[in-house]
Amino acid sequence: MVFTENEKKLRNRQLLNVYNGYRCVLALMFLMATFTQIGQELITFTHLRQFQLFAMLYAGVNIAILLFSRSASTPKHFFVICCLDILLLTLLIFLSGNKSGSLGNLMFIAVAAGNILIAGRAGTLLAAIATIGMISVSSYYTLAQHSPVQGHLNSGVLGILFFATAFSIQYLAARLRRSEEHSMLQRRQYEHLQQLNHSIIQRMRTGILVIDEQTNIVLLNEAAEQLLDYPKKSATLNEVSTELAHRLSEWRQNPVLRGEPFQLRPHTRKIQANFTALEKSLQSDQNLLIFLEDTTLLAQQAQHLKLASLGRLAASIAHEIRNPLGAISHASQLLSESPDLNKSDARLLEIIQNHSVRMNRIIENVQKLSTRKASQPEQFNPNKWLQNYVNNEHIAGYPDAKITLREHQNVMVHMDMDQFSQILNNLCQNGLRYSQRHSGSPTATLEVGLMSDSGHPYLDVIDQGPGMTQEIQDNLFEPFYTTDIKGTGLGLYISKELCEANHASLELINAQQGCHFRITFAHPDKRIH
Repeated sequence: MVFTENEKKLRNRQLLNVYNGYRCVLALMFLMATFTQIGQELITFTHLRQFQLFAMLYAGVNIAILLFSRSASTPKHFFVICCLDILLLTLLIFLSGNKSGSLGNLMFIAVAAGNILIAGRAGTLLAAIATIGMISVSSYYTLAQHSPVQGHLNSGVLGILFFATAFSIQYLAARLRRSEEHSMLQRRQYEHLQQLNHSIIQRMRTGILVIDEQTNIVLLNEAAEQLLDYPKKSATLNEVSTELAHRLSEWRQNPVLRGEPFQLRPHTRKIQANFTALEKSLQSDQNLLIFLEDTTLLAQQAQHLKLASLGRLAASIAHEIRNPLGAISHASQLLSESPDLNKSDARLLEIIQNHSVRMNRIIENVQKLSTRKASQPEQFNPNKWLQNYVNNEHIAGYPDAKITLREHQNVMVHMDMDQFSQILNNLCQNGLRYSQRHSGSPTATLEVGLMSDSGHPYLDVIDQGPGMTQEIQDNLFEPFYTTDIKGTGLGLYISKELCEANHASLELINAQQGCHFRITFAHPDKRIH
């Protein structure tokens, strides 16, 4: 079924309203013809008083039908209304003195309207009723008024034309109904495909952005919303990102050009933007389609595959490595207890033991990284959590550490607490170690705040170390990259991975005098799954 019952009722009611409007206009013309000087000169009724009564009756019946039509919704209701109209028009022809030649045309409209509203034998019955009415009026005037027999011939011809009209209208109405059903089916299929396309676009992991020739945003899917970190739907491209607007300008000058990935804001991910022009239609101007790809995510996936493979490799050979490694460590410990050991040999044994511990720690870190559990973010107040951390946490190797906390009121963050503790331990250990080397005292500062432009909460970890060179900064978050001979090169990498797993980001803000790291948390209003 293409049309529902409600749709059919609505369509028939609309057709009935048109027909009611026609009859109201006709009733108004009858009243004007009988109660105005011009109308009385135009009409040729011999019994003007009777026609005036008929005009008022016809107007009153039409008003009643208008009120009744509000609840009329079945073919029976339509049949009664059309049949009543045919009977009233038959009465009009009777009062006019059997002037069927001029007034009979009004009967055609009633028969045609009835067959549009009612299909099948009921519509044909209306033509039969109209024919019987015309023949009855003609017979009365022939027998009672001795009118010419030619009136019967006119009535018979009109009857034939009534049936021809009924059959023709039913055929045309059926074709129009089928055409309308076909159009309705196509419209519903189009709407379904449009909804399906919209759902697919919204759920795509690639950011989709459509702009018009004035760079107004026409379409923005959820992935683009997250990548651009701009939830407003109605805006211009320049309001969202001046950098993206600049890339668009460069592409328009050279469509072959493929720009480098860029970062919109410090806490957002790196994006690769690709542009293409949509075909111009008659209804709209030419729009531009922008694909936004998260290059950070692609790099992470590649890095995850590499580390997962490394973790599986480490797990498969851990037994083979740890057995000889344990033997070497145990032998070196036994050898260190020898009373005949000189200083140079003792130093060599210390080197063996230190590197044995380091190798074991590297294997453990890689295994933990490859089997890391999924994050379970929860909302908490970082001020209270950090107060407990500063007061109760004893960072390994730094029992006399001095950590200063600067709080910010009304801040809530979403993050896995265990993973947050691991991140903070890594950052604080690095900061305390380099601060002690540079200034002689293991000190660090923790500062909580809110970003003024976006409202994202953040946590700064600041040390008093010597800072970093540009070369170190470029490779800072790469796995196994370290400048410390005792380090594994996985601390900062794991911290950054854990941040991104919680929809947060870790970045180096400043490294000129000491290092200034910032954890930018997800927006408090953003839902994290």
